[in-house]
Amino acid sequence: MNIEFWEKEAVYILFVDIYVINYSGNLIDAGGVSALAILISSRIPEGQWKDGKLEWTGKYLTGKTIVNEIPMVVTYGKIGDIIFLDPSLPEELVCDGRISISVTEDKITSIQKSGYATFSIEEIEMLTKKTFEISNKTK
Repeated sequence: MNIEFWEKEAVYILFVDIYVINYSGNLIDAGGVSALAILISSRIPEGQWKDGKLEWTGKYLTGKTIVNEIPMVVTYGKIGDIIFLDPSLPEELVCDGRISISVTEDKITSIQKSGYATFSIEEIEMLTKKTFEISNKTK
């Protein structure tokens, strides 16, 4: 997501609160898809600089105008030397760690690791490649 405005003098800061009703594991991936869906379907007041101040134009920017690329996050769990995709709640409870990789069509947008497991450079490269494959199939 690239929320950048033309003058680059002001930006919107958006917070997305997610309330979990039913948790069966892998909240990161589900939360990412939910937040993206909310942003794409949103309307944000359009501002314009006038005499050094930001004023509302009376128009709205749509999510489709704001979101230039659609990122997708994929989470992997690790138990010992075994790495697996999309951990369920029972798997999360026994994971040594997990790593979530978010990508657009051709860029890595974020990598987040949790837990005490370590991931080698080779594992991260392999998982990143797999994430691009999954993302391209899913979109």
